[in-house]
Amino acid sequence: MSPVTHFFTGWVLANLASLSRRERVLVTLACVAPDLDGLGVVADYFTRNSPHPLEWFSTYHHSLHSLPFAIVVAAMSFALATQRWKTAGMAFLSFHIHLLEDLLGSRGECRSRRVAHSIPSLDDCSGLQIPRCARDDKKRSMSLTKLDQAGRWDRSLD
Repeated sequence: MSPVTHFFTGWVLANLASLSRRERVLVTLACVAPDLDGLGVVADYFTRNSPHPLEWFSTYHHSLHSLPFAIVVAAMSFALATQRWKTAGMAFLSFHIHLLEDLLGSRGECRSRRVAHSIPSLDDCSGLQIPRCARDDKKRSMSLTKLDQAGRWDRSLD
């Protein structure tokens, strides 16, 4: 989903509780924080024609969509807030609402691949097989695609 959508969702959540302005900002930014790894696209763009292009976006995109980073965001919110536990809990919830939005509205090649694309913990399931969409390949509508050891799609079946 768009970071703007995440921003507004976090803003709505932050305004559901009686928080100070600073705490509302922390909860709102917690909903956008997982997309900070998308900033690697800038480095990729400027080094794309160099002899050693950086591939930060393609390598690290969605690496911050994880429980450890959610804990870091909640801990930072805890440290910067006056209503510490309330703000940290709301920031943790806001972070996970971001993940839910990505799960429900992620752009993928088809609906069946969205779950594995949006949840990095599925990368650990190296043998996971997910049916492809019929619109991807009308001849082989139920052919299988699987994740390789690095969690990338094995395109050898395409």
